[in-house]
Amino acid sequence: MKGKVYKLLKARLLPVLLSAAVIVTMQLSLPVYAAYANAAAGKTVTASTTMTGSAALATDGNKDTANHLGVNQGLQWIQIDLGAGYSINKINLWHYFGDGRTYHDVIVRTSTTADFSSGVNTVFNNDTNNSAGFGAGSDTEYAETSSGKTINFSAINARYVRLYSNGSSSNAFNHYVEVEVWTADVQAPAASIYVPSKNEQGMWICLDGSNSAGTNPMGVSGDFSGIKSYSWDFGDGSQVDTGAFNNTITHKYASAGTYNVSLTVTDYNNLTATTTATVNVAASLPKAVPNGFTASDINNAIASLNGNPGIVNLPAGTYSVSTTIKVPANVVLQGAGTTTVLKSAADPAISITGNNARITNLKLQGPGLETEGIAASGFKNVMIDHCDISNFSIANTAGTYSSVTYEFNTIHDNTKDGLGYGVMVVSGAYAMIRKNEFYDNRHSVAGGGKGSQAGWKTSYDIYQNTIGHADNSTADVTVDAHAGTQGRIRINNNTFKDHQYSIGLRDGWGEIKGNSFTNINQYICKFDKPVYSDGVTIPGAGCNNFDISGNTITNCNVYWRMLYGAGNIVLNGKNIDSMIPYTGTGIWQ
Repeated sequence: MKGKVYKLLKARLLPVLLSAAVIVTMQLSLPVYAAYANAAAGKTVTASTTMTGSAALATDGNKDTANHLGVNQGLQWIQIDLGAGYSINKINLWHYFGDGRTYHDVIVRTSTTADFSSGVNTVFNNDTNNSAGFGAGSDTEYAETSSGKTINFSAINARYVRLYSNGSSSNAFNHYVEVEVWTADVQAPAASIYVPSKNEQGMWICLDGSNSAGTNPMGVSGDFSGIKSYSWDFGDGSQVDTGAFNNTITHKYASAGTYNVSLTVTDYNNLTATTTATVNVAASLPKAVPNGFTASDINNAIASLNGNPGIVNLPAGTYSVSTTIKVPANVVLQGAGTTTVLKSAADPAISITGNNARITNLKLQGPGLETEGIAASGFKNVMIDHCDISNFSIANTAGTYSSVTYEFNTIHDNTKDGLGYGVMVVSGAYAMIRKNEFYDNRHSVAGGGKGSQAGWKTSYDIYQNTIGHADNSTADVTVDAHAGTQGRIRINNNTFKDHQYSIGLRDGWGEIKGNSFTNINQYICKFDKPVYSDGVTIPGAGCNNFDISGNTITNCNVYWRMLYGAGNIVLNGKNIDSMIPYTGTGIWQ
């Protein structure tokens, strides 16, 4: 494969589990490879001044000394945009070498931002008298040869590479034959799929790839938030669906049969992995209907499926839920819309007890006390959709390494003081919160506030929701999130309106992009100090590496508020950390 060298690492077996989570046709054990790639190959080159010859000559792979890019005289630089962040540990550099000349003040720097305002590392510097202003270098000058100069360093994350020189022993001009930027020896990504073990034709099902892992922008490998793109081939001839927010995805199979679904994931090193799973679709699944309108009647209907995949249909009516309804693996609990009303005094009202469970198309009402609505803890590919959920202290919980998709729900009037959560995400869980309507909650989306869990990498995707309130004077922070020191939070393409505070973040990394903020009385986002309810302090905790570009802001008071050392916050390509003092009063708008 062009531009990549593969090295076989010590074989590590990846067993494919034969369980109800995923049906596979065979069990495979595969070695894990690491890949090295020249991330600069064919990439865009710019310069501090006029260039002679095509800029592409510096990254075209041709190392003939006559095939060089010229840059004007004096101290100048060229810059390569790698197109994405990479973990890199080696740069190979060729200046013009036809006569063995020596170039002066050779400095090589990397950055995570185009203007070199953040994430900057100097990996080579032979400017011993600090004439370039980056400090006196400790590297030595060298004569150019056809072998070029190899610069090795510990792995760092970077997107941009800037190379300086100040003429040569032959003349005052600068020349570049080729530049290679090599990715570090990193763990390859791994793709993972959870699907219900049996499905019904014409019925929406959820496919879950959120357990896939790759290298994140900080260079951490094997991370569940290290995947930047998911590409699904459903195996039925429909269009392949590729996107950054396809961690989980819904699909409908029109006909009964067996389908091979394929997932290809791409991590932040632009390495890919693919896996497949078998989706079994029946003309009809077993059905059960409760004999009455109590939680016991519903649990008895579930039990009548005898542990098999099936659908429990709840006809229109009001159900009295005095004990917890338990929904096991591969079972769908399905109402008839908002005319199916579950009035709960139980805590929780509904408990998920297996992978691939689904709650859909019903209305769930709490007692207004300190009780929980739907609790999912420790299970994968749980789906809560098309439900109306209200009047709980915690309407929904995704906890303990679960993965839950919340889609097309209306979640409202969960207002208990000190609680009042629409969706609570804790303990290393993943939540896809997509296309819901939230209103009149104290916190529409919240995360666990325990320092003891800060390293658990809890991750949220809050995507295409509407989050509002009756007015903008009483609602608390609508998204109040802890993700852990390396957990990812992506808040994209949502509509925030009519409340006091939109977003409060205390740790993690991610992005807040493409949102609409209207009529927000206080701040639209505060990057706050990492305070945890159990008193545990985490060295280095806080918000780092957030892109907050591309948002639309109308009739809001304070825009972005930076407290207590949040770092690498990028707005429209520019790092704004240095603009804001860490005094507790920093405001940028």
